[in-house]
Amino acid sequence: MKIIINNRIVIINFIEEMTPRVTVLMPVYNGEKHLKEAIESILNQTFNDFEFLIINDGSTDDSEKIILSYSDPRIHLFNQENQGLSNTLNKGIKLSSGEFIARMDQDDISLSSRLDEQIKFMDANPDVGICGTYAILINERGEGVGRAVYPSEHEDIKAQLLFSSSVVHPSVVFRKNIFINHNLEYTSGKSEDYDLWVRAVRVTKLVNINKFLFKYRADSGYSNILQKQAYLSSAHQIIKKNILELDNFSESDMVIYEKMYDPECIPDKKFLKTAFSLLNKIRQANFCKNIYNKESLDLIFIIKWFYICVRIKKVKMIILPELWKYTIILFFRLKISRKINLIKIIQAKLFGKI
Repeated sequence: MKIIINNRIVIINFIEEMTPRVTVLMPVYNGEKHLKEAIESILNQTFNDFEFLIINDGSTDDSEKIILSYSDPRIHLFNQENQGLSNTLNKGIKLSSGEFIARMDQDDISLSSRLDEQIKFMDANPDVGICGTYAILINERGEGVGRAVYPSEHEDIKAQLLFSSSVVHPSVVFRKNIFINHNLEYTSGKSEDYDLWVRAVRVTKLVNINKFLFKYRADSGYSNILQKQAYLSSAHQIIKKNILELDNFSESDMVIYEKMYDPECIPDKKFLKTAFSLLNKIRQANFCKNIYNKESLDLIFIIKWFYICVRIKKVKMIILPELWKYTIILFFRLKISRKINLIKIIQAKLFGKI
């Protein structure tokens, strides 16, 4: 009897050893242009305990041929008829065998220490369910064109979601059991990741590691301007839903709210006044509902204000006393620790350092 039990334990342990800790999940649809670079960035990770689940979502180019050219046993290819990104990701989560799922896109690049850094972080922080990273933005030629820097702490990220997505989607690692236990899945739509974070942040902690561990191909997900506009329209619906959860804001408030995101809207004296007034309304509504951490919301307010202000020409900044007045008010609302955090975020955004 003991021999049978011991043999059974040996078998179980053997199976556990053969089960990878991480499933890297990458959907592919007509991705031949950058696919080799994306695949090799995963195969060259310093962390090795993973399976690489690639789902070919009905590609009509040479994507499948490129995938099959690799003989690495960690690659598991699954072919299907085209089902779209959300359905493919949901299927991938079900097919995955890892404790953690690491997202990857067909045209991005994971730096070699990405998985190692993220898994170490997740092991050290068992209360964190989702972990993203900072990202270097690259163009079609792989040249750096900017930085994607988001707040690091959970409460700050939650507050950021009131205004926009706060995670570089293909950079995330998440615990599979969080998704299973809370029935989290991607929904159809052009901003499926943003919608997911809004729901996920209510049931688990979401954190960004303040290191640049990922190269993100800027705007490569949009084949034309109409697709990008569709994404922005979908995101605005989520944003509107978020803010209306706080209070029944007027239509004029919502117009100002949407203009905060419009890069074509150059702020003037009137806009700055109305935008500052709306931020105060949101702040007061949150005092009543207590949905967002108050200090986090103040931090996100001034980050948002920073992005509004950079749209103003330098010459006009000098003759807009309202700009400096409201900036000072927002800045001095922050506690010292938040001021330091703000400086780090701006520094990382401008100089790529943290």
